Amino acid sequence: MGKQQDGNGETKEKKNRASWTTAQLDLLVSVMKEYADAAKFRGQNGWTKEGWKSMATRLNNRFLRANFIVDQLKFREQRLKKEYFIVKSIIEKSDFSFDPITKMPTTMG
Repeated sequence: MGKQQDGNGETKEKKNRASWTTAQLDLLVSVMKEYADAAKFRGQNGWTKEGWKSMATRLNNRFLRANFIVDQLKFREQRLKKEYFIVKSIIEKSDFSFDPITKMPTTMG
C-alpha cells in the first residue's frame, strides 16, 4: 500500500511536516520539561493526549502563524531524541567533548 496523496499530489507525511524556528523549538523543549512531571500530561508510556494537545495549543498561542498539529510535535520529539542519542554517543567517545558555548561536540586533539 502506498502513501495517500491529497489533491495537490503531496503525501500526508510530507504535508504534516513543520518547519521549525529556533524559538519554536526552544518553547517546545521548555514546555516538555515543564510538563514532564505532571501526571495529567505524562503517562507511563509517554505523553497523554491531553499533554500533546496542550503543547500544540501553547505553541500555537505563542506563534500564531505556525498552526502546529499534534502529529508534527510527535515527529519533532522523535527527531530530537534521535539527535540527542547521536550527540551523546559522539561525546562518549574518548576523543570528543561538548563545547557549551558553540553547543557542538568538539575534538580534544
